[in-house]
Amino acid sequence: MAKRMYGSHGGAPQLLQFLMDDAFLEEIEEPGGSTREFLADLVQMAHHMPTRDGGAVLIIPYLAELARSQALSSGARTSLLHVLLGFASQLDAVTARSADWSAMGGRVELRHFTRLRDAAVAQVPSLILLWDRESDAARFVLVSLATFCPAQTASLVRPRLTDIPAPRGSDRGDALALAAALLGEDTDALDMALHQTAAWDSSLAEQLENPHTPRPQAARAALAACVTRALPDAMQLP
Repeated sequence: MAKRMYGSHGGAPQLLQFLMDDAFLEEIEEPGGSTREFLADLVQMAHHMPTRDGGAVLIIPYLAELARSQALSSGARTSLLHVLLGFASQLDAVTARSADWSAMGGRVELRHFTRLRDAAVAQVPSLILLWDRESDAARFVLVSLATFCPAQTASLVRPRLTDIPAPRGSDRGDALALAAALLGEDTDALDMALHQTAAWDSSLAEQLENPHTPRPQAARAALAACVTRALPDAMQLP
């Protein structure tokens, strides 16, 4: 897959050239290894890449390509979608948590988180097109990803929110109400959904007590956190 994306060893970003090294390929094909271990190692590596050289931003298109691959199991694809959601949502989570400090004139360094978000969100429209083949778990992650670019995704995703089982009054039901409001860019519906979710999400409730907290950012961060809680542990890579 790396060879298909980058063509040659020299065509890949320097930080990712290891993906086409024969030694690396032999290592991941050793007996006893597993796809999950490989993906977990890849994600760990992404999180520890130096930010000054692009870091995880460079590996996000490769992770998205893996998430689109039918060579991987549905669970593995869901795990990778969840990793991409983590990269997309970090900016909103930091922005919501630091709203008070920012309002007082404090400086919050957001450049790295912005680059991660932009790189992940750029992959979302093509990932959304895979909706029909994916599991309910993957669709739940895709819904959260879709809220980062509603102009490109709402027409496909909003009518299909009912595809995802969500008993009325459940955490998942409240999360989907948040998603519907974000996709519809409906301020009143978003305010209602936020306060409903805050009834059981103490961290969100605390944020909403602060008038400086930006509501869309708090909502997307809360939705991503709800998705993480709902996914089985087996689908949460490091």
